[in-house]
Amino acid sequence: MSNDQFEAGLDRLLEDQEASGENVVSPEWERAWLIDTPKLTLAIRSEPGCAKPYTAVNVDFISGLGLENVFSKGMLHGASRRALSSLRQNIRDLKCGFCEFLNAEVEGTGTTRASWEAGRFTAHDLTDFASFLRKSKLSNSSRDGRVYAFKNMIYDFLERADGADPNYASIKYLSQTPKFKSLAKDARSTTGGIRSEARHAEKFLSFDNLIAINDGVEKDVRAITLEWWKKQELIEAGERLLDGIVTKISAIDMRNNLPLLLATASRTYPTTLPGKNVLFQEHRTLYNAIRGRSGIGLAPVRKALHATTADLVPFFILLLIRTRYNPGVLNDLRWTEISDRGDVITLAPFKNRAHRSQIRSEAAGDSKDPLSLRSILITLRSMTARLRPLAAEADQDRVFLHGGEKG
Repeated sequence: MSNDQFEAGLDRLLEDQEASGENVVSPEWERAWLIDTPKLTLAIRSEPGCAKPYTAVNVDFISGLGLENVFSKGMLHGASRRALSSLRQNIRDLKCGFCEFLNAEVEGTGTTRASWEAGRFTAHDLTDFASFLRKSKLSNSSRDGRVYAFKNMIYDFLERADGADPNYASIKYLSQTPKFKSLAKDARSTTGGIRSEARHAEKFLSFDNLIAINDGVEKDVRAITLEWWKKQELIEAGERLLDGIVTKISAIDMRNNLPLLLATASRTYPTTLPGKNVLFQEHRTLYNAIRGRSGIGLAPVRKALHATTADLVPFFILLLIRTRYNPGVLNDLRWTEISDRGDVITLAPFKNRAHRSQIRSEAAGDSKDPLSLRSILITLRSMTARLRPLAAEADQDRVFLHGGEKG
């Protein structure tokens, strides 16, 4: 049977069921069917209004397994209670995890567990599964995904089946063993990373390249930090000048006095400098001082008020190297997740996928050293202070906020 014939037959099946009677409500588990021609496929009824009446998911990899009945019922029940995207991910992880383990050779026997029925599995086999995942070249999050896909399938089977099922008692007993409950912990690598040979990592990023990157971003961080605080000193000096001036300040006055220009911009726009068109309409004198023939331009003034994306990139890369965080975790770091304990600063961002905080404690260092952690955090807070009122409430506490260079 071709795929087109299969799809046409399935469409007809669904239409016949819907036309079999008025106001007929099918049980939840009938949202899905397993069809074994030409290959084992899980067909899931689509929500009303979808273009296709069903979604077909290939699950032929469980065909012929001793646990085929367990996985089939688990998938059918899962289809009634999980979102389609979650169900598909579970099926993928089951295929690449426990089913791959079933087809691997049992050490010293020359055979596999593929044909084993539920009654043959013991806690020792769960220990072997954890070891199988631990030795694989996967991240701990990927190992977690494969473990929970297997456990979800077991839980779904137990909810779908009953005591009359010949596999029920064995699976229920297996699910209550301590090894089943600690499977995720046992499958994790103690190093917390992917286990691969050093020569493989060398192809991606050599130690010499990493040192070069570190040296480069340290140089940029030092330069940006010194330049930032120099501009803040100019603004403070200009503030003192403004406090002593009683007459109107002209564009020429500001062009000839950079501290006066920066302080005027800072007072007029306490958050960020607008684009040239808005500035022209709102403050013609400041516009002429900045945009005139001898003006310094909008970008340098804006960089004196807050950080741009280009300013923050070196800080971000340097902290990635030092903290060993994933980019997504560091990008979402909040000020409330940072604790200054004198000589040590502790960072504890929350990682959603792992459902826990990732705690790092680093030496604080001297605040006068641009490369110390304390100096980096002080500088980042100062560079982003004006942007916080403009950010969405949920983002105002983020360490890495930036404004554009063009308003």
